[in-house]
Amino acid sequence: MNPALEYHRQLTRRRFFEGAGLKVGGLALASLMGRQKAMASAAAPSVGQVHSPLPGFPHFAPKAKRLIYLHMNGAPSQLDLF
Repeated sequence: MNPALEYHRQLTRRRFFEGAGLKVGGLALASLMGRQKAMASAAAPSVGQVHSPLPGFPHFAPKAKRLIYLHMNGAPSQLDLF
């Protein structure tokens, strides 16, 4: 059987929109990244200047040694527990 025909038979509406959404999102991200790269090359810092990795945030040495992050799904909301 023809592989292209078999592919079109297995392609559902959900898979079509899922793939289309991923492709459009990738194009949008590439467009945004291209603009940032163009702007960065136009306003390149001169030699010897130091810039913070995140503009607007000061760069300080971190004080935290360790971090524990717990993300738990399934609990009632905090408004329901009040």
